[in-house]
Amino acid sequence: MDKKAPEPVQISDNFDNRYDIQPPSTRGSNHKMPRKGKKLKNQPSKSVRWASKQFTEEELRGSRPPQWAKGKMIGMWHSARNSLKYGNDETEQANTRKTKKVREKKIDCIPLFVPSEKISELQGMLKKIGVPAPPCVQSTRSGSIQDRYKHVEDSAFKSKFLRTLSGNIQDKISTTKTCSLKKDPEIDERFIREERNKFTNGRYKEMLSFRKKLPAWDKRLELLEALD
Repeated sequence: MDKKAPEPVQISDNFDNRYDIQPPSTRGSNHKMPRKGKKLKNQPSKSVRWASKQFTEEELRGSRPPQWAKGKMIGMWHSARNSLKYGNDETEQANTRKTKKVREKKIDCIPLFVPSEKISELQGMLKKIGVPAPPCVQSTRSGSIQDRYKHVEDSAFKSKFLRTLSGNIQDKISTTKTCSLKKDPEIDERFIREERNKFTNGRYKEMLSFRKKLPAWDKRLELLEALD
């Protein structure tokens, strides 16, 4: 008799479950599956990176999508534009923080300038109240005005500028009082005419009526006398 060939053994789909057979990668309770890399903050997705390649830099910096963009491409334009905007903002903020740190390192002290008159005045006040004066602090600026502007090239403007800075306010006032001004009848007549025309102007009348309601209006003569 002819022997029949053995039939192939069929393994059911739930063979692993019945015999509790697990793949080698998941055996053992302590074994952990490798985690996928975390997505960095503000990192554009693949679709956004793809969309960024479809538009030029000028199109992404524009205020509206390009005219040729239709349907989904308009949404892709917005996503790519926002990604580019946030990326530039983060770069600018990082550069600002670095610049600020460099400035903080460079500025060790703030230069202070105190005139010699003020120093002597402060020392006299400290002596009166019985407090010992602190040690003298050397000024970081030159006391002479000519020395401060020595690096500027000599010119008529420089000499006039130095003359303006030198001296005190009393000298300036006395010089101004001694200056004689010539009267110009034409200019005087023009000013008188403009002053008379004010009283016929509606806006000036409205402003004048508002000023009369203010408390200082009744005291205007006293204020003028005090200023004189």
